[in-house]
Amino acid sequence: MVQLIPIENSEEIDPEFKQIYTEAFPPEERRDWQQLIDLLPNSKFKIYKISFQNRFIGIISIWKLAGFNFIEHFAIRDSTGKREVKMLLMSYPEKIHKNEFEKIKTQIHQVVSQYWK
Repeated sequence: MVQLIPIENSEEIDPEFKQIYTEAFPPEERRDWQQLIDLLPNSKFKIYKISFQNRFIGIISIWKLAGFNFIEHFAIRDSTGKREVKMLLMSYPEKIHKNEFEKIKTQIHQVVSQYWK
């Protein structure tokens, strides 16, 4: 089962989370680490660990805006298969804005293609 585990404070961010965040996004596409920590109390911003069968597989950060949710960062480990990602998207469709879905599908396709090479 795919789960989104909310991160409420900086103590809940472990080295695996930080590693995926820093490796998945170049510096110009990610926030400074302290900026990210400072956003945690903001009720409109949520960060989740993504877990599949109790195994940490990725991260997602979401802005809860008026009328929709905007995904700011979404990263899955390279070793994660297409099935797990598809289950995530099907499990939490209300968290994904329609315009973001095509972008995510493209990213998933790239990850899966690299995995099978």
